[in-house]
Amino acid sequence: MTMKRHESVSEVPMPAATPVRCPATSRGWGVSLFAHGLRGGLLSVGTALVCTLWGSPVQAQSATAVYRCDGPNGTPLYQNAPGKGCRLLDLPPINSVPAAKMPAASSTGSNGQSARVSSSQQRSRDSDRRRILEKELAREQSRLDALRTEYNDGEPERQGDERNYQKYLDRVERLKNDVAQAMQNVSSIRREIDSLP
Repeated sequence: MTMKRHESVSEVPMPAATPVRCPATSRGWGVSLFAHGLRGGLLSVGTALVCTLWGSPVQAQSATAVYRCDGPNGTPLYQNAPGKGCRLLDLPPINSVPAAKMPAASSTGSNGQSARVSSSQQRSRDSDRRRILEKELAREQSRLDALRTEYNDGEPERQGDERNYQKYLDRVERLKNDVAQAMQNVSSIRREIDSLP
C-alpha cells in the first residue's frame, strides 16, 4: 500500500478496471491500493468499503455519502460526490467502540504500599541469580571443552560417513563456529556474574 497526497480525491488503479475514487482523509492524504488478480464487482465493493472506512475517526462517524457511478466501459466508479449516471449507495452505519481505559501505571502495589523490595529479599534474589548463572556457566564450559576436544585444533578425526572430503571440511567449519560461539557464551556469562553485587 502506498500513500499519495491528493487535494480532495485519491484514485485506486485496478487491473482491467477504471480507477476507484475515494474521499481523502481530513489531513489531505488519500489511499492508493493496487489489486492483483481480482476483477469486477466484489473487489470494487471492497474498495469502496476501504475508502469509506479510511478517513479520520471524525469522518468515520459522520454519514459520508458514497455514490456508485458507471465509468467508461461499464466499470463501476465510487466517489463521494454525485455525478452523471451515479446512484447513492445505502451503506450501513459504521459502528465504532471506544477503547477501554487502561489504569494509570503507578509505583505502588495493590494495597497502596511502595513497590520497593527489602534488602534481604534483594540479596536472596541476587544469590539465586548467581547460583543459576554459575550452573549455566559450568554447563557452557563443559560444552566448550567437548567442542575443543572434537575440533582438535582444526584437525578433527574423520568420521566414517565423511568419505567425501567436502563433508569433512563442512564439519570442521561448523565445529570452528561452534567453538567460537561457546567461547562467546562463556565470556558473556562471566561478565554477567561479575556485574552482580
